[in-house]
Amino acid sequence: MKQKTVVWTALVVAIAALFTGCGNRAAPEEFQKVMEEKSGNELFNELLALDQKYPDAFAVKAQLGQMLFASGDYSKATSYLKRAEKLIGQAENDTAKVNLYMRLSVLDFEKKQYESALLYAEKALTLDPKGEYGTVFLKARCLLMLKQETEAFLLYDQNWPLHEHMSRLDFNVYFDHCRETGSSMRALEVLDAYQAQFEYVAGQGLQASQLYEELGMIEESILSAAMELEYLHSSGAVTRAQLRERMTAIGEKLDDPAFNPKKLGKGIVQGLLHYFNEEWEKADAVLQKEKSTHHFLSYVKMAAEFERQGATIRQLQEYVELEKYFRDLAGYYYHFWRGMKIGEGEYNFNVARNVLEKCIILARDTEYARETRREIGRMLGLESAAGEKLLLTKELDWFLSRLQSGEEPAVLEPVLDMLSVPDNIYTMSGIVFLRDLSHGFPAVKAYLEKRKKQSEGRLHERLVMITEG
Repeated sequence: MKQKTVVWTALVVAIAALFTGCGNRAAPEEFQKVMEEKSGNELFNELLALDQKYPDAFAVKAQLGQMLFASGDYSKATSYLKRAEKLIGQAENDTAKVNLYMRLSVLDFEKKQYESALLYAEKALTLDPKGEYGTVFLKARCLLMLKQETEAFLLYDQNWPLHEHMSRLDFNVYFDHCRETGSSMRALEVLDAYQAQFEYVAGQGLQASQLYEELGMIEESILSAAMELEYLHSSGAVTRAQLRERMTAIGEKLDDPAFNPKKLGKGIVQGLLHYFNEEWEKADAVLQKEKSTHHFLSYVKMAAEFERQGATIRQLQEYVELEKYFRDLAGYYYHFWRGMKIGEGEYNFNVARNVLEKCIILARDTEYARETRREIGRMLGLESAAGEKLLLTKELDWFLSRLQSGEEPAVLEPVLDMLSVPDNIYTMSGIVFLRDLSHGFPAVKAYLEKRKKQSEGRLHERLVMITEG
């Protein structure tokens, strides 16, 4: 598993959940009223005023510290939380205390003051003995930084059932530990849990494949390798011909009696070759015979069946349960909408929109995305060529980012191309987007004026609306 920069997002969310509802008997009544009625900057400013009025109120200082912590202003957060610590006797319950100690631990950890971070983590853990808020993993991270690896990894081992509270960093270091100590089955559990909890990272399928191979689980090794190929293909990194070539090579390896004395996996390879060839009836017939519980086999079985005869409501419900493993896979959403389209349930733009757009966002320049744009266009009454020009709101945001990074206004040509398409929700968003840009970027306004003079028809009319309306 790849190492990542230490990001405390998951921990921040957990801590924020801790604070919700932890009232304070000593706090003024105004505090509860403000918390119920205000939000964002307005809430923060109201709390600042309350802090001036009631300088010894634990709840006010703790909430201000929480908000500053969440915003990343660790210096000011520390100031408020340290003062709240002196008033901790006012805390209504242990939850409020755990919340405070965990924040202070994270803040000291960020400052590389690991001894102090450990002390706060232990205080939190004392009040959270069941580890319901991830306190045990916070302690483990501190121990790792203090070079107390044996004790740290013992905590990971003993508390693995609580892994939903682990951060990406926890998963990474624990996976490496399991790999290095030969705990292959636990390493596989870590990979699966990471994928379900966060995302799929390129290379994880190959890592799992190697671990399964070491355990003699040949069929699962094949499925993990095929999962890696499916991700590569969905992202446009490998062609369908390359998929067939690599699966054929895996099949040839299975013929080696030294590697595969029990002659396992041939049926899975055959079924996957049919799947990658889009031979849905053959793939369905072969794969349905396989009994592995690997989540990738469950996915390709259902995808092949969806493509062959559509999806029933029950099957769609089962398919949704697999999303946690494949939320980053365009192919998952591609087969989803196609199964809906020819299945028994209701299928229209409003019902399928989220699935269709997710397919495009995950693989914008692939055939999956092009076909999905055409499908959206069809639903909106557009010709195929017009559908391919449609751009999602999130894609418009990417064009804004490119402009902000210094690219020339010509980068907006795909947006202008969409304006030639008959009225629909996407072209309307494009018009508003370009109008806003023309107000904020003089170079964009000049470019649109230039293109207005060069254009005709529907595009010209809309550029007039944008620049003169």
